[in-house]
Amino acid sequence: MARLNEYEVEERLERLQDWSIVDDEIVRTYTLPSFPAALDFVQEVGSIAENLNHHPRIVIDYKNVTLAATTHDENGFDEKKTFNLRRPVMPSKLSITFGSGSFVEQIRSRDAHIRVASGSGDAILWIETDSKSPFQSGNTYTLLESRGNFSDEGSLFYWSIPADQNSGDLFVHQVMSNPKVIGAEYGGFQAFRIGRVEKGTDLVLLIQFHETSDGARYAKSVERLTVDQYAEEAGKSFAPSPVMKTV
Repeated sequence: MARLNEYEVEERLERLQDWSIVDDEIVRTYTLPSFPAALDFVQEVGSIAENLNHHPRIVIDYKNVTLAATTHDENGFDEKKTFNLRRPVMPSKLSITFGSGSFVEQIRSRDAHIRVASGSGDAILWIETDSKSPFQSGNTYTLLESRGNFSDEGSLFYWSIPADQNSGDLFVHQVMSNPKVIGAEYGGFQAFRIGRVEKGTDLVLLIQFHETSDGARYAKSVERLTVDQYAEEAGKSFAPSPVMKTV
């Protein structure tokens, strides 16, 4: 494939967020929620790079991961390789809203990455993205900690915690100091996220289990009660999370 000229490279960069040209490479630095999340992100990039047979230069600096890509065999940039090497997972924000009935399917149809879980009340809809939220209501959270990737199936637990900065920081520390409480040792553990609302201090916690049996077991476990206790101490008006089924 022929290399792209300077105009074509600049035109394609306009479609990507936060990439720039440095010498003969396109470069972007991602800031992940934690060092383990940065390692997970590098693994995902590595998998995509191997499938493309195009391997970027990767630099890890604690939570920051810098990717630098060009096309060595063509002595420049090409459409297929360089511009298909994009961030696969771990966006920096989590947007959440609630709804019921036809509203859920209407909103879900806007973006294939929107996930839904339903329970006895309104369904929860969420999406991880670096772009503007597709929801007209709800909240957007900056991710603080994350592990794993959400699935289209399984059980979801959701906590909304009205915490101030100090009590919220303590909650995050308590949870991350003892990953057992989020069910990380369960065989069906799928993913979790902790986020802080933009322009505020309230927190959100999502935990998903791929196996519904593990979700049912976690719902009655000491680990779940411990998270409830941490959340109540941080948020005071906290209400325990219902078990919701991802649909």
